[in-house]
Amino acid sequence: MTPTPEHEARERIDVALQAVGWVIQDRKEMNLSAGLGVAVCEFKMASGHGFADYTLFVGGKAVGSLEAKRKGYPLTSVELQAEQYATGLPDGLNPPVYPLPFLYISTGSKTRFINLLDPDPKTRAISCNLPHIHRPSTLAEWFATHKDQELVPFGDQVRDRFDHWLEQQRGQGRTFTPAQRRWLEMMRDHIATSLEIAVEDLDYAPFAEEGGLGCAAQVFGGDLRKLLEELNGILAA
Repeated sequence: MTPTPEHEARERIDVALQAVGWVIQDRKEMNLSAGLGVAVCEFKMASGHGFADYTLFVGGKAVGSLEAKRKGYPLTSVELQAEQYATGLPDGLNPPVYPLPFLYISTGSKTRFINLLDPDPKTRAISCNLPHIHRPSTLAEWFATHKDQELVPFGDQVRDRFDHWLEQQRGQGRTFTPAQRRWLEMMRDHIATSLEIAVEDLDYAPFAEEGGLGCAAQVFGGDLRKLLEELNGILAA
């Protein structure tokens, strides 16, 4: 089957992303700890905003998006579409800067870029002598320069929040059995790589290997759903 022009553009973009250090992942298999920069394909946006071709995460935090277009498409005509993805984030994503500041529009051969951190942001073509997409470390440096802070990896943030939450629970007299601690740590790690956890996730690896949803329900009783909501609110904030 002959690939479509859009598919060919995606293939060129994938090569360009990987060449400068981005890890490309599907939304269903997202692991934000896989590298400093993770490009998640077909990321579902908020209602009415569709799917972003690539949502760019640096240090586990959403910082930009990339809209793919077929070769020959007039890139100047899709600037508003890229900006739509900068503002149409789903609830709970909590980016360090909103709207997302680093926006790309690319055919895989030509690329235009918008940096909304600039005082007067304008789209500009990326030189043919440079990689089509900036390195994740470059975006992290720009962010730190503008925000006077470092992009701490999301996984590290989740683990720190989890440890702090456990200390709070102990201080309030709430204790957990060894089995509950094991499950809590698996839930923590899932949120660190996938941004959130749902009841349905408990029937998939690694939870399924420990007995899945049925076992989790036995371990935590009727508090399971409330606990998941609590962990999502505390760890993914």
